[in-house]
Amino acid sequence: MNENLNQKSRLLPMRDVTDLTSLSASSIRRLSRENKFPQPVQVTESRVAWLEKDVAKWIEEITMKGKAANDN
Repeated sequence: MNENLNQKSRLLPMRDVTDLTSLSASSIRRLSRENKFPQPVQVTESRVAWLEKDVAKWIEEITMKGKAANDN
């Protein structure tokens, strides 16, 4: 494996995304359609995945919004 490949460049299947976010698969698909969640990458004709770095960034943004709301 390429040593320069960052760990966060991994492709995550839906089950990993649901585990990381605690959202259901249907919520993830809906939020992606509404451009409120990272867009999936088409891996094969019948399979999509998400870039780990995109999901991590979304989680960080949601966490920061929650903290900001609690600070007010």
